[in-house]
Amino acid sequence: MFCGNAAAASYSLPADIGSGPFSSCSGGGPTYNCSNDVSLNNNDSVALTADVTLNIDGDFDVGKNVVIDNNWFLFAVDITGDIDIDDGAQVNANLDADGKIELGKNVVINGNIAAGDDIEIGDDTRVTGNIDSGGKIDIKKCGKG
Repeated sequence: MFCGNAAAASYSLPADIGSGPFSSCSGGGPTYNCSNDVSLNNNDSVALTADVTLNIDGDFDVGKNVVIDNNWFLFAVDITGDIDIDDGAQVNANLDADGKIELGKNVVINGNIAAGDDIEIGDDTRVTGNIDSGGKIDIKKCGKG
């Protein structure tokens, strides 16, 4: 999913709206509209300093070991496409995708997830919240579907 040796970056929302992976996002708080995909690279971190809702016209990709800390603020991500969260990521947000949601191994989600299509949950992944799927829910265990 992610290639190269890019250095990990730290982002603060809403301050970094309009830059980095959020360069296609604009608007006034707490709601921001993103006209393109939003992709966080491996080991990146995001911290909220206020309530944020991202409406993404595209996909939301989260690399390995990314940490999204909402600091007790509301963080909602609404996507017209798919959500792909790679191994070891920790995400504190409510996630809603019109497409599918794929969670890698050892992912921690603190929030509700909803997909218009299938949801795939990897080995040793924990979701603390409601799960709602318009398709099937596939929970992987010990490398088997």
